[in-house]
Order: sequence, then structure tokens, then C-alpha cells
Amino acid sequence: LPVKSQRLLDELWRVYNSTDLFELEENYSRQNKEKLAPVMKDMYEFGFAMLLKQNNKAMSLVDILLTKHSENLDSLLQGQLIRDKARMLSENGQCGQAADYIKGHLQFVRDHNDSLILIDREKSYNEMQDLPSSEIFRPHKKSTISYTLRNTPKGWHYIVPVVISEKTYGFIYDICASNTSISITEKLAKEMGIKIIGKGSVYGGSGATTCLNATMDSIKIGDIIFRHPFLHINKIGRASCRERV
Repeated sequence: LPVKSQRLLDELWRVYNSTDLFELEENYSRQNKEKLAPVMKDMYEFGFAMLLKQNNKAMSLVDILLTKHSENLDSLLQGQLIRDKARMLSENGQCGQAADYIKGHLQFVRDHNDSLILIDREKSYNEMQDLPSSEIFRPHKKSTISYTLRNTPKGWHYIVPVVISEKTYGFIYDICASNTSISITEKLAKEMGIKIIGKGSVYGGSGATTCLNATMDSIKIGDIIFRHPFLHINKIGRASCRERV
């Protein structure tokens, strides 16, 4: 890419990888919006929508970025945007549409490894569309969930009892988490009756992390029951596994 285009691409990636809403707003307000390239304005809008969990708006902006501004995006960024929209469709319960979306956009991804990742995601979403719909059962309008504050090797954490397959496990309650992720060993996942669907990604303060998409019959937290929840499983070693209550 020409130097000017490379600088623009670097800026696009910087905005795309932003995980702090306040920092993103500060950077945006500091720039001269009148001279800001249209692609940068749309990328900022996409960044805001992602951080605010405005999925429908974010998906519309993906379409704009891939159609109006494709010449300013490299293949890796295009592939990432395609994965983002497919993931948001799946989170809306539209797994079939997510698979079709990836299939219809594979031709635009020139990076071989990125194409393989997208093909793997397409397969996962096709498998997910046959799963039962997720449901949340709340017997009362207000629920009280017990917790303990425990000092762990990584600092103090809120530990919440979670009932899975009639067994109680202690899970860390992450007040800043934007995804439902569980860090466990494969052995414990099988013990819990978790069904692995395929590979996926989760996004947090450290960027994107590869995980496994999964589901199970139900999870109970307090008196709230989550039936057929969609989960992200982060495989870890035995030494790092969460302590079971």
C-alpha cells in the first residue's frame, strides 16, 4: 500500500482494536471531524456501536465499510469485519443467516489462513442452527444471588455458585465481561455435559481470543435458570482450573 494508505490503514486498525469507550470518544473528539476521511468516521461509528453492544447498528456499519470503503481495508480487516457480523447474527439467534453471510463473502477474503477460519466458522454456524433456542426462566421479578469474596493467586474475586447437572461450581463473576466465557479443562467440560459445537472467538480488553462455541441443557444461578445457553469455552490447563465448590 502507498504510505498515505498505510497510515490510514494503521489508524483504522487502531480504532477497530479500541476496547475503551471513553478513550475512543476522547480520540474522536480531539480530531478535526471536517477533515476526517469518511472511512474513519464510519469506523469510529462501528467502534462505538460494538462497545455499546448496538448489534444492529454495528452490522449495518459492517456493510457500509465493506461496500463503500473496501479499497481502504486490507484483507485481514475485511475478514475480521465479516466474522464480526456473522458472530452478531448468531448472537441474535440467526445462525443460518450467519453461515450464509460468511459463504457469500468468502470471495472477498484474499488471505488463505483467514479463509480457512471463515470456512470453519461457517461449519459451526450451520451446526448451531439446529440447536434448541436459548431461554431464561425467572420465577420472580427480583432475584438474590449469593456470592463470596475470595483471595485467589490472581487477586480478589467475587465467586458465584452455579449449578450445572446437579453439581455446584464456583465461578468468577466478572463485572466487566462482555461475553459469556467459561475457563475450564476439557475433562471438566465433559463432566458438566457441555456440548462442543465448533471454534469461535471472544473479544475483551486483551483483544480477540480463540475459543470453542458450546451449549448445554441448563445452568442455574440463584433461582434463575438458563436453558440451552450459548457459551464460549476457553480451554486451560489443569493447574489454572477454577476451584470447584
